[in-house]
Amino acid sequence: MRICARVRAREAAVCALWKVPETREKENHGPLDWPGAALATIGLGGVIYGLIESPRLGFSNPLVLLTLIGGLVALAVFIINEARAKNPMVPLKLFRNLIDRSSDAIEVIDPTTLRLLDCNQSAYQTLGYSREEFLSLTLFDIDPLVDQSLLAWIDEEMESLCNALVDARSRRRLTVA
Repeated sequence: MRICARVRAREAAVCALWKVPETREKENHGPLDWPGAALATIGLGGVIYGLIESPRLGFSNPLVLLTLIGGLVALAVFIINEARAKNPMVPLKLFRNLIDRSSDAIEVIDPTTLRLLDCNQSAYQTLGYSREEFLSLTLFDIDPLVDQSLLAWIDEEMESLCNALVDARSRRRLTVA
């Protein structure tokens, strides 16, 4: 059975090399983003090492804290570097396209004012707004269940769990016929 699987894998690899055309772009995009590569390696390595060692040493251990915080800082600097680099390893436009093309409504909300900062097309179209109208609203304007008591509960949950899942219903725009 193993021999058969190895032969099939070899046949597939040879067939792929022979039949699949090259899809790499012909034009040169410049040199490798060495600062981005170093920051990504340090950031991911620090976070992964900290998470792996945390069950054994505990999150309060200075080594775990240092590697986790250092890794997160390196990843933050990596994102800034990628936004400014001429030839980024990871073009940030890819993430914007992913959010814009999602069929789920995605909204970015300012936690202090509850004003909508950004959204994708699904967010405003499903509620019947234009993008400009939608971004001029606050959470109180689009969600009838949001009040000060809910906000206090969310704050408590965020402090105790570091995240909160809130199920909400949104108000559709009223149109006058």
